[in-house]
Amino acid sequence: MIKSITTTFDFGKLLKALPEIESKHTSKIKKFVVDDAREMIRDGKLRNLKKSTLDISKKYLSNKRKNIARTSNNALFHSGSLLRSIKEVDKGIEVNKYAKYHMDGFNIVSNKWTRKFIPNAIGTHVAPRNPFFTNKGNFRNKTREQIAKSLIEFHKKIAKALRHKRTIRF
Repeated sequence: MIKSITTTFDFGKLLKALPEIESKHTSKIKKFVVDDAREMIRDGKLRNLKKSTLDISKKYLSNKRKNIARTSNNALFHSGSLLRSIKEVDKGIEVNKYAKYHMDGFNIVSNKWTRKFIPNAIGTHVAPRNPFFTNKGNFRNKTREQIAKSLIEFHKKIAKALRHKRTIRF
């Protein structure tokens, strides 16, 4: 006849600790991705700007940034607005709406400004400059390594929350 059972784990304890463990881990991963994206923009690690883009900027022809001189030749850094918009939020990572065009690529459309200043460029495809992922859709090496280390820590915290010596007597 069994008089007692000793376990070395407690799912109840894990269940209580899991939301906090998950929240901290998710927050860390978001921070890694945000920091890497900002670094990619700030350090000019994205595809270089074409001469025509730099000329438009130097001549203050930009429709939206008429009075802002280009302080850097780094892609996606003209006004710094996109860089400042990248931030962690509860449900993920937030970024300016127009970042989508840079991340996906786009075709130059015909409008009053393009017809006046760059008529030969209308219809030209502008390749993506994605500060978050590689061209193949993966995280960059630095971020991947940070996430891998964070996952090891995540597993250790789950194991620690699960550990509990408990004896049940009958």
